[in-house]
Amino acid sequence: MSNEKSPKEMVKYEAKNLKIDYPKSEYLTEDEMKRPQKAIENHGVALGNNKTMVEKKALPSLLCTDVKGSNKVYGKIGDDDKYSNGDKKFVSTSAIKKVISDRIEEPRNSLKREKLKYNELCLDAFRDSDTLENNRAKEEARISNELPKLANKIRKERNLDNCEATDEPLTKGYAAHHQERKADNPHKALERENIKIVNEDPHVKIHVNNYEGEDGFKNFRRDFKGNNIGKK
Repeated sequence: MSNEKSPKEMVKYEAKNLKIDYPKSEYLTEDEMKRPQKAIENHGVALGNNKTMVEKKALPSLLCTDVKGSNKVYGKIGDDDKYSNGDKKFVSTSAIKKVISDRIEEPRNSLKREKLKYNELCLDAFRDSDTLENNRAKEEARISNELPKLANKIRKERNLDNCEATDEPLTKGYAAHHQERKADNPHKALERENIKIVNEDPHVKIHVNNYEGEDGFKNFRRDFKGNNIGKK
């Protein structure tokens, strides 16, 4: 991730400032339950896009391993699930939960497996805190409100007369095409660099023929000019 961060990529909340309803476990002691809770409260953050992350140094507690083991795990996690803020390194809760789930399915002693299961529930509680859930609902409402007006708004912003997929004149029914689909990444639903203004017919053909993503859109333009749509 580059040093220039958008507001959505910056820390908005620290876990210690959120109300988190941690679960109880009938199999663990209070001290055993407190360990993952403190790891999250002391090292958890939520970004401006409400994505929850936990600092790397908390991984030994959450994965029931040592520093050497957590370093190995961290090295295998993809960049999309990592975040850096100064000298602090974070991992997404979804990536941590994937590792926990894998470990639960391994032949480990019953106490460690119970701890892992409880740690997973604590990460869920962090992710589902009321503040973050309310933020997600507000963002979804904002997106739903903006989408019907988006194509016309962007056309005016770009002063467009022609379809960005075919270069033909825009016609009634033109649409805002999401190169990365809203269903796949709702965070990009309103991001201008993800959206092209296209006529209705090419918009249908883009999706029917699976010209997805930025490269897919470029390929559609190429194939349209070569009269090769549907022949790939």
